[in-house]
This record gives sequence, structure tokens and C-alpha cells, in this order.
Amino acid sequence: MRVGPPEPPPPPEPQEIGLGDLFAFAKRRRMAIGVSVLVALVLGAMWAAASPAEYSASTSLLIDTRKIDIFSDGDVFQDSAISNATVETQVEILRSGQIAATVVDKLNLGADAAFMADPGGPIDQIKDQVTGLVDRALNAEAAPVPTEQGLRSAAISKLRKNLKVGRTGLSYVIGISFKSGDPDVAMRVVNAVTTAYLEEQVGAQVSTAQRATNWLDQRIDELRVQVNDPTLSIEEKSAIRATYDTFLQRYTETVQQQSLPLTEARVITYASNGAKTA
Repeated sequence: MRVGPPEPPPPPEPQEIGLGDLFAFAKRRRMAIGVSVLVALVLGAMWAAASPAEYSASTSLLIDTRKIDIFSDGDVFQDSAISNATVETQVEILRSGQIAATVVDKLNLGADAAFMADPGGPIDQIKDQVTGLVDRALNAEAAPVPTEQGLRSAAISKLRKNLKVGRTGLSYVIGISFKSGDPDVAMRVVNAVTTAYLEEQVGAQVSTAQRATNWLDQRIDELRVQVNDPTLSIEEKSAIRATYDTFLQRYTETVQQQSLPLTEARVITYASNGAKTA
């Protein structure tokens, strides 16, 4: 009679681990635990010491609901509903490279030592050091002197990296903040971004009004010719004359609005100084 393999022993009964067991384990491993805690404290202190001071400045914008409508019965600028997509579009405009380039050029940030020398956080510093070592290893020759265009491009990238723009909840308010190792730089940059956005909005409205004015001007000339056309009946001329008068009124109002354009946003708060965040 063959005998089969022995049956495996039954699994041990699960035992509850009590508070006493935990204290006993901690007592047996007190040296290892103490060293781990000490190492963690030292590393934390080194990390805090390596982290440069960081400042953040912020502004707030309120999106305006008024839009140009040259064919409305009332004012040229009319109140209109703003969709979520419209607000998000303004957020993207504020984040755009065009706004960043305008600010870099206006403040000459490519030549601003405080702005360009900002090392960022410890992780950024480590990345920069590793990148520098790799570059030196791959290129034995001396690094080329950065060009003005290169500094400008680097400044634009740095600005966009440290700029934060976001909508406040579901409101029409957009918050803008910029962080830097220099509180004055943080304040100047975020205020300049806000100003550049407002100026861009004014320019866009002036351009829109100018196109509307040009179109109305051409249409008025055509209607003027028709009003004076002797081959048309009195009734036709009356209808054309009414249209002509309406267009002439809209033309006058649009030209007047060009001298005082309305932006699509207004500032709620300007940054006064950068506040320390780290």
C-alpha cells in the first residue's frame, strides 16, 4: 500500500497585536528607530536650508460683460451673458506667450539679474546642476555667451513657468499670481502681466471698432449714392434714407467709442508687494 505525501501543517492561528507588543518591538528596535528619526530630521533641516526664500504677489481681474454691438437699438456697448468658455479663454490669454513676451520686453527681464538669477526650489536647482554637468560632459568646449534673443526666450519661459492664472470658482473673477525669490520682482511682474492684458484688450476693441467703422463708412457711401439716384421711386428713396440715417447714427456712435474704449476686464486688486511663501 503506497503512502501519499504528508498533509501540510495547518496555518497558524492569527494573533492579535496589542499595544504591549508594539512597545516591545519599539524597545528591541530603539536604536534603528532613533537613527531613522535623526536622519529624517537632518535631511529635513538640510532641505529647509537649501530652499531659498520664495515670495508670491497676486492680482485679481473681473471680466466685463459689455460687448460692442453696432446694430443694437441702444448703446453700442451692450450687456451680454458670458459663458464659461469665454472666461476660460481670457485665462488662456493671460497665460499666453504673447502676454509674457510683452512683459519681458517692457520690464527688460532678460537683463534683470534678480529675475534671471532666481534659482527656484531645490528640485529645480538639482535639475539645473545635472543639466549643467551633462552639457559640460558632452561639450568640452566653453559654453557660448548667451545672445540677447536667447536671454529673452529664457525670460519668457521663466515667467510662464512661475505665473499662475485661474478662475475663482464659477465667478467672473480671475486670479493672477507670480512667485519669485525677490518680493519686488514678484510684484512688478504680476502687475505688468495685468497691465499688458488690459492693454491688449483695449487694442483688440479699438481694432474691432475700427473694422466696424470702415464697414459702416463704405455702406454709408453706397446708401448716399442710392438716395441721390433719380431713377429710384420716392418710396424706395424713403426706405433707403431711413437705412442711411440709421447707419450714419451708428457710425457716429462707433467713432465716439473709439476715443474711450472699454476693456473686457477691470482690476479688482493690484499687487502691493510679494508675500513670503517659503
